[in-house]
Amino acid sequence: MHGSRLRYFLKLTTLSMFAFLAFGTFAMADDKLQSDDPALIKVAITEPSAKAIAFYEGGQWVWAGSQILSVVIPLIILITPMGQKIEKLAWEYGQGRVRAVILFVIMVMILSYILRLPWSYRAGFIRLKDYGLSNQTFAGWFGDSMKSLAVMILIQSLVAGIVWGILIDKLPKTWWFWTAAGTTPFLVAGAFLTPLVIDPLFNTFGPMKNKALEQEILELSSRTGVGGSRVFEVDKSRQTKAVNAYVTGLFGSKRIVLWDTLLQARPPREVKAVVAHELGHYVLGHVRWGVLIGGISSFGGLFILDRLIRWGIPRFGPYLHVHDSKSLTAMMMVVLLITMGELIFSPVSNLISRTMEHEADRFAIEMTHDPAAVAQAFSTLQKENLSVPFPGWFYRIWRATHPSIGERIEFANSYRPWISGDPEVYAGKYNSAQMSK
Repeated sequence: MHGSRLRYFLKLTTLSMFAFLAFGTFAMADDKLQSDDPALIKVAITEPSAKAIAFYEGGQWVWAGSQILSVVIPLIILITPMGQKIEKLAWEYGQGRVRAVILFVIMVMILSYILRLPWSYRAGFIRLKDYGLSNQTFAGWFGDSMKSLAVMILIQSLVAGIVWGILIDKLPKTWWFWTAAGTTPFLVAGAFLTPLVIDPLFNTFGPMKNKALEQEILELSSRTGVGGSRVFEVDKSRQTKAVNAYVTGLFGSKRIVLWDTLLQARPPREVKAVVAHELGHYVLGHVRWGVLIGGISSFGGLFILDRLIRWGIPRFGPYLHVHDSKSLTAMMMVVLLITMGELIFSPVSNLISRTMEHEADRFAIEMTHDPAAVAQAFSTLQKENLSVPFPGWFYRIWRATHPSIGERIEFANSYRPWISGDPEVYAGKYNSAQMSK
């Protein structure tokens, strides 16, 4: 849920085609390791089950359908009289440009949510139930869906009120520059506030119940010199049967979050491998780099967006009922352009994300000297989360924010520089004291 929510948040708040970097999560699952010599263990890559293959193939169609809806719904609003009627109501009851913009955004988002609801219900609730991956009731799912809508309305109303309500009106030629200039501070604020304000709306976060393991994790964290990070256990079992963990936050809000399903299912050895991976994201500065790259790339993205708007409105405006760039309906045209731009540049952002995830894997292996724990974790993830070890080329290019499970197992099976005599890439970034087994 975090990956998709973050993607939606960055897409509509920065108005940039390049701002998103998917960080995803590092997941673990099932059986215990069978040897006390992790340096010598090689974990086999198992064939996916028929159920996993069906889930993967169905997921391709779900992804395609979601992309189509992201284009079709704005087009419907623009081409039909709906967009004009909503704009008229916004001007009538908004009483001022900024308030009219905010009211327009609220009405369009509610309408889009309603139009998309049957698909969301089938793909995001029923499908997961059918495959045995969800523990959530319909009431719980619908409640989370409404919370997400409320959060997005708040964020997008704020951004649209500033960008379309003020900048487009007062600075029509340079609005893109000033919006880009504000992107990095906005992303920093979002990364800082998300774990403190948004995430607790959906789940309960608390200290780990296993105090002995918590102490081991804190000792592991201390080896990296990462100050101020905290470890939280989150009650994901009320929603899902999957296992996972992730890193989030900046500055005083940075934290490692472990799903309770992970802590219930996995032995301490593998949980610590998960934590080492997440610590790698902190030590290697991936969250900071993501925000920085998003902020810098927004200058190019918003410049292109501005030129596309100037070029597109005279040619397509009459068909889309968009009179000029200051029209409220022009925001729907922007949504279309961002959606298409995001799809076009997904291979680039996915490649950057996969590179970061691979380096976090390398960090975890070097820090723990326990590649078997990492490899076994991916093997059981494949089983528990209905994954396939080697997805097709289209998935890898357009959808994959992480290396495939098969690739990660192969790397963990082969990467042992302390045995081969090769230098460890990140040896200077953590205390080399051996992690207790």
